Amino acid sequence: MSNEERMLNRRLFLRSSSGLLVYLPLLPSLFSAKDALAADAALKRLVVIHCGHAQVAGQWFPKPAGFQWTESSVTGGARQADLSAINGPISDILDEGFSTLKQKLLLLGRLSYTSNTPNHNAEALLSGGIRGDPGCENSLDVVIARQVYNSVPLNMIVNSPHSDRPDKYQLSMQNGNFLAGGSNPAVVFMRLFGNTNPGTPGNGGDMPAEPVKAKLERKKAVDHVLEQYKALLKNPKISSDDKKNLLDPHMSYLSELQGKLMPSTGGGGGTSTPVQCNNPMGPSSSPVNTRNDKDYEVVVEQSFQVLGMALKCGIESVATLMLHPYDYFEGQVMGLQGTFHESVGHANDDFNKAQKLKLQRFYAGHVSKFIADLNSVQEGSSGGSVLDSTCVIWGNDMGAAHNPNNHARKNLPILIAGAQKTFKTGLLVDFGASAPKDKIPTDNDELGRPINQLHISILKGFGVDPGASGFGNYGSWEKDFKTAGVTDIRTAGLPLVTK
Repeated sequence: MSNEERMLNRRLFLRSSSGLLVYLPLLPSLFSAKDALAADAALKRLVVIHCGHAQVAGQWFPKPAGFQWTESSVTGGARQADLSAINGPISDILDEGFSTLKQKLLLLGRLSYTSNTPNHNAEALLSGGIRGDPGCENSLDVVIARQVYNSVPLNMIVNSPHSDRPDKYQLSMQNGNFLAGGSNPAVVFMRLFGNTNPGTPGNGGDMPAEPVKAKLERKKAVDHVLEQYKALLKNPKISSDDKKNLLDPHMSYLSELQGKLMPSTGGGGGTSTPVQCNNPMGPSSSPVNTRNDKDYEVVVEQSFQVLGMALKCGIESVATLMLHPYDYFEGQVMGLQGTFHESVGHANDDFNKAQKLKLQRFYAGHVSKFIADLNSVQEGSSGGSVLDSTCVIWGNDMGAAHNPNNHARKNLPILIAGAQKTFKTGLLVDFGASAPKDKIPTDNDELGRPINQLHISILKGFGVDPGASGFGNYGSWEKDFKTAGVTDIRTAGLPLVTK
């Protein structure tokens, strides 16, 4: 802890040379010490965007002719390539919208579960296993929200208008139970921001709207303390020495802390997108529980909008968005034919692979816009953006494969954006003993590295010690990782890419 933090974490009384006794209204009386210390962690926010089922390997990863691998000597094997060396779009799915963000992206190949158990289990993405497995009682987002912010994550889910099992699949777990995601963006917006929006929630409006979250008020405490310090500075009875030696250092540190905790809302020196948080505009209604297939696209857009506002305004720091993947409906969402899961999800022929690509590009457009939006908002006075201290994960709970119907538990497709102080970005990294023949990781390759090590890297980025037991489930494949030379999966973060 720095000297400034020690000064802020005790109550001081300032006696001026004229004999005036002044109480300094220090931060801990208004703002939790845990939140204040979280401002100095490498990571401040975690966002997980989930697409169910699998990706087509040739659509998700770059084309083999577009890059060259550089082999690494890391234990167990790995290779990497610079994303900037790929001309044009990164891949068919990671299209032009991601091109300007290449230096802040990390694309990972051949992360795997340590167990062959997960199958249509969204929760495995953030826990390493399925509900009921030892060590999987709490997902990564829940652990970070609880340990760092003494809260629970914001969970959102987009069900299709024809969903026949909206509650069976969830991404987050707390104490072995699913945390259901909010499926009505308008209702979620009203719960987060209270009655600041003149509209009324649509379907699902039976959920009561809360006043503006106390979390936002606590963040305003820094502003309150600063104003009181400014008033003290104007007091003619405060000596110049007291101002210089006590008040000025406190002012400087509080100003820095204010910038770390609150994204820029004014324009960031001409480089930042203004953020309106006092009276934000959000969806007044959401077209859920309808039979109009176009409504799916509207709800996806609204969900990203609400998620972005919650993060930029500092109301939420840990959040997930699950794009519900396992519907069995017959519909025409974006003109897709057949069933959302059986036809498009499995994509076991060329026609349905083309349909799957169309769906994933639709998601990709929203993900790239969301990432760019976070990158446009300046955070503090250092010149960094909100994205830089946010770890955004876009991933699936099944592996990328040439045939997505394989339901693979190897080669999980993971894209990371931001997290500049935690990960080495601007890279495509493939783990495993040998490069695949076509240079695209597939479901039939070796295990590579367990996704649990990615979890550990993120935990450490938030200043959370995962402990000797590691994080998540360690199932029957753990011995196979050890045979391949990967022996530190319970305590170490992901090699090669973790700073």
